[in-house]
Amino acid sequence: MKRLIFVFTQASFANLDGREGQDMALLCASFEQEVQLVFMQDGVYQLLRGQQPEKVGCKDYLARLKALSLYDIEQVYVCAQALKARQLKQEDLFVTPTQLIESTALHQLFKQADHVMVF
Repeated sequence: MKRLIFVFTQASFANLDGREGQDMALLCASFEQEVQLVFMQDGVYQLLRGQQPEKVGCKDYLARLKALSLYDIEQVYVCAQALKARQLKQEDLFVTPTQLIESTALHQLFKQADHVMVF
């Protein structure tokens, strides 16, 4: 089994990267790979409560994040510095549980992975 980390760095509907990364993560998890998700930089916006994608003409692919446990994806990390820089709190996020992680610990996490994919 491979350890795969999917890193989300862009806001929810800026482009299709978030959706494509989420598709790939769920697909890999369905093939029993160890999948971890990391949200950093503007990627933390993907986890905000109350988003209304239909108002900007997009499909709500973010709702699938609520079903991560069905895919055995239990390790969801959020960069603490990214939240702080955007004046957000963990309570503002709709995906639970999430683990806050410092940027120094992120580097260690990335070193332990077989593959790191950035979206």
